[in-house]
Amino acid sequence: MNASQAVMGRPADGYTIFAMAMSNVNNVVANEFDRDVFIDGYHWLAKIQKDPAAVIVRTSDYEAGMDFEGVIQQARDMNGRQVWAVPVLNANKHFEALMIWEATGVEGTAVPYESGPLASAAVLSGSAQVQMGNPFNTAGRDLQVVAIASPERMEGFEDSPTFEELGYPELNNEHIWRGLAVRQGTPPAMIEWMEDLVTQVSQHPRWIRFNADNAIAPRAVFGDDFRAIVDRTVEVTEHWLRELGLAD
Repeated sequence: MNASQAVMGRPADGYTIFAMAMSNVNNVVANEFDRDVFIDGYHWLAKIQKDPAAVIVRTSDYEAGMDFEGVIQQARDMNGRQVWAVPVLNANKHFEALMIWEATGVEGTAVPYESGPLASAAVLSGSAQVQMGNPFNTAGRDLQVVAIASPERMEGFEDSPTFEELGYPELNNEHIWRGLAVRQGTPPAMIEWMEDLVTQVSQHPRWIRFNADNAIAPRAVFGDDFRAIVDRTVEVTEHWLRELGLAD
């Protein structure tokens, strides 16, 4: 929120850009910040990355037979006591876990661990049975992705089935997005220049390779199409806050 306020305190001249993520929108809704300022006050310039949702377990558990269906069966057996490590409550990773429980007819306990690496550590130590994270959380760790939200199996995660393959196509587009925004009133010529720059970057081999190495899908989505994604994020956040009894 400090970064967002800083952008709003600068002139709408295109020289100050808000590099932000989906969680910024979750935060505005969950904390009832002024949407006229922190949602409608922006021109949503470009969505630039799509970070797919991943269900993660210890490699040793996976090798012992705990694939995605094993995770769901354990959740049934533990009757709501299965711990899913998430970075923060009432934001996208927590909501992804809730969506999975709803789709599979189970319940668990979401516990916040402040960051992806700390959530990974919780699973590795046995403090949590499952991590709701991103594929890159497994890099260099004895962790395995047992389900991934991707149109097809991802490079480097060929052994990890997609939600659609597992029979849950409604979960297959769950992801964290990252993007860029500028203040409303920014000159159209500046917006056009920035959109052209983002388009060039999105096609650059180094950008494509950087994203692939970090298990992220680069996505260039502009203007009204990006704003529609932001509006959908608002709707999903409102829905789950109501389901959790945190909003009317």
